[in-house]
Amino acid sequence: MIGVNDSTAEVFTTANATTLANFAASKGIQELSFWSLGRDKACATNGQLSDTCSGTSQSAYQFTRTLR
Repeated sequence: MIGVNDSTAEVFTTANATTLANFAASKGIQELSFWSLGRDKACATNGQLSDTCSGTSQSAYQFTRTLR
């Protein structure tokens, strides 16, 4: 799951997404996905666990653009 996960100590950041996308490309992996598109935008407060935003500093749909 992108951003802050159910355990607030587990956070998948946009930097993590870039690392994953680069790894996948280097291995010829052609499809990545994530849960959930509705969370692919910043919350009012970083670190917030929400079903409508990631809880991380990001631009809207930054995970989508990175992992496409």
